[in-house]
Amino acid sequence: MRALLSLSLFLSLTVLAQDIYLGPNDVSILVPLPKQIKDSALMLKPTDTGAYGILFPRETIDLKFDGSKGEPNAALDGQHVDNPNKIYSELRVVGIRLDPCGPSAVQSACKTQVRLAWQTIQQGKAGVRADDFAAHVFYEITEEDFKRIVSGLRSLKASTGIMSSNEALEVHPQLQKFGLDSRYAKKLFGIFLSVIGESRISRITYAFGTQEMNNWVFGGYDINNGKIQEIKIPRVTGIEQAGPHGLSQYFGNCAVEVPANVAITPHDYFDDKDPTNFVPGPPSVQAIDPPPLQGDIFQFLFHATKDSDLQSVKDSTLSTMRIENPRIHNAETIDCLSCHTAQMARLWVGREFPDLKMDDQLIQKALFRSKYNLKNTSTHPEKTIVLRAFGYDGMNPAISQRVVNETAYVLEQINGKK
Repeated sequence: MRALLSLSLFLSLTVLAQDIYLGPNDVSILVPLPKQIKDSALMLKPTDTGAYGILFPRETIDLKFDGSKGEPNAALDGQHVDNPNKIYSELRVVGIRLDPCGPSAVQSACKTQVRLAWQTIQQGKAGVRADDFAAHVFYEITEEDFKRIVSGLRSLKASTGIMSSNEALEVHPQLQKFGLDSRYAKKLFGIFLSVIGESRISRITYAFGTQEMNNWVFGGYDINNGKIQEIKIPRVTGIEQAGPHGLSQYFGNCAVEVPANVAITPHDYFDDKDPTNFVPGPPSVQAIDPPPLQGDIFQFLFHATKDSDLQSVKDSTLSTMRIENPRIHNAETIDCLSCHTAQMARLWVGREFPDLKMDDQLIQKALFRSKYNLKNTSTHPEKTIVLRAFGYDGMNPAISQRVVNETAYVLEQINGKK
């Protein structure tokens, strides 16, 4: 009798798992920061191993953009630190994302992918914090792997008895509830570790703030058949984009301290008039350097005032909405910094031009709509010195609207018409 009951329970859970809806936090996992730095060992580390090798090999970071060895990768070199090994040892996975059609080194195709977002973790005065240094590692997986991940996530969700599928994207609720040392955490991480590792890395991108914290550098490289080459940043290819950190894009915003030693909170304005420590050299009049050349451009907003031309403000705002819409743009059609600054620019317009009248039809065409919850739960999404798309601003969750929208778009493809 006991055996029959167990079989019946197993079969009912299997049927339930097949029919279950996945929600935002099932496919975009923001890993909670531990309460103590010693517990950061429970988070995924670069040296941890998946089915296809270690997750983030040190020698991969040491490769120069031309594929030769001997100098630090641009990201570590640009951090201006004496001990890159220390940075490597402090990297932890803060985000895991599932994508049925991610960017590929072969630009005409998209690939099923798992993405890991890494940040360096430190002990701060108020608790464990993530620094403004990040890497984004893409692992190409097979369609069968993708199906197994989805099935595993559904089964894991069924085992918790939590069937919600329309909660807002936030720090992963079950990881917070059960803890990083729980069986649940091991099972969740194990689902992804079963399909990733060094041999499946297809792209590595990086982003970091300079020590002066008024400039940020973005760049990366593709790995295709063992060959490493710098990524070609969309919309700026064809103009000079090479700096001391390889092929990169820079963002300058001096909205940090006014007056001296008094922090502006929440850093909700733009000031690129006098970036005295701008990388790579002299002061620049471009908030994004090099700027995008065509398509949806909103560079105007970084220099706008309340007296600026309202039509230009409207056009630029529509561009930010389209950039945040995954039905319109993807990683191969938008440059790094337009993607990472669209949210802050759009919210800035909302604050500075509260009575701005825009064409409703144009807004409807530009904005991303979905049946899934599109609420942004970031602590300060309006901060103009936070460029993190999925991770942490210190101790605070930082999730861009673009990631919220992409997550809903992924769910539409996974859940279908369920």
